[in-house]
Amino acid sequence: MNQEIKTAKILIIDDEESNLDLLEDLLLDNGYTHIIISTDPKHGLLMYQQKDFDLVLLDLMMPEINGFELMALFEKASKPFPPPILILTSDSNHETRIKALNSLATDFLTKPFLLDEVICRIQNLIELHLAKKKLADKSTLLESLVQERTKELKQSQLYIIKSLGYAAEY
Repeated sequence: MNQEIKTAKILIIDDEESNLDLLEDLLLDNGYTHIIISTDPKHGLLMYQQKDFDLVLLDLMMPEINGFELMALFEKASKPFPPPILILTSDSNHETRIKALNSLATDFLTKPFLLDEVICRIQNLIELHLAKKKLADKSTLLESLVQERTKELKQSQLYIIKSLGYAAEY
């Protein structure tokens, strides 16, 4: 696992302290260093709005604000590169899974989950997110280079036209 993936910013929101402890220990044991956890969905939303995360691990069944409501609030944050969301829930209902995947969720795992599967999915989602960000950055860079070259070309054309005008005068 490369350094960029290990230093990815991960937000975990789950109302069960034991789940947070398990996930945080799992991530730390696997070399991840930037982990923010929250048992309070409101606090999790605030963190999401204030920082740019590379992955969000989210429980669906929480008091006050459930995971679906939280994803709707995430969507209103209008981030240019929203992080992937991995749902970790005890609700194994097929309709719930489809509803989550049709909203902002990128992936879905049912509790209890296999720890090695969670790590593989986390790594894959982070790699994909970082690759998308790099691609967008390169696209922006290429777009600015094209604009710069177009401007230079227009200036060259104008110079040539002026030069031809002077030549025609002679």
